[in-house]
Order: sequence, then structure tokens, then C-alpha cells
Amino acid sequence: MILSYIDQAGAIGARREVQQAGDAMPFLVTVAVNRVEFKLPVLVGDVVRFLTRPVHVGRTSITMQIRVEAERGPDVYHVTEAEVVYVGIDPTSRRPLPLFPVKA
Repeated sequence: MILSYIDQAGAIGARREVQQAGDAMPFLVTVAVNRVEFKLPVLVGDVVRFLTRPVHVGRTSITMQIRVEAERGPDVYHVTEAEVVYVGIDPTSRRPLPLFPVKA
């Protein structure tokens, strides 16, 4: 279950990064999960948060780091970390699209 949430959080973070450019939003798909590191278990009752940041931005792809933290009472634990790659595609042709507008 946590892997699905990691993918969703990374996609939301990637979408936000691309939207800041102010152009039309391409359809993003996950193309690779480069790394997932489970440090501690997530327990029933934990409040979980996902922190994302871009680590590489290419012409058609964006690589996001996703850090997962669990709050247990007053304590916060770094439980998981992942790196996921998303590509912008045209949903009709399924061909890659540039994520950011080309500046003349």
C-alpha cells in the first residue's frame, strides 16, 4: 500500500513542479522507480506524510525524491524514501511531450 501512496505523492509533486511553468499540463505517467528504501515500518495509528522534491528535470521527464515520515505522538520518524521518474505524454498518441515550454 505504501508504494502506491509514494507513487501518487511523487506524481502530485511532479505535477506541481511542472504547473509552476504556467503552460498546459501534460499527462504524467510513472516510468521508473529507481530506488525504494524502507527504514522503519509504518504502524497502525501512524499519521503519515509525504515530502517531495525534484532531483532531476529533463526535457520530457522529471525525477522526484519522496520522503515518507510517520508521526507517532510527539515523535516523527523517517520511515521510507524513494526516487521515482515521471514522463509527460500525449494521452492519445502515447508519445513523450516536453514538460516545460521551449523559450525562443
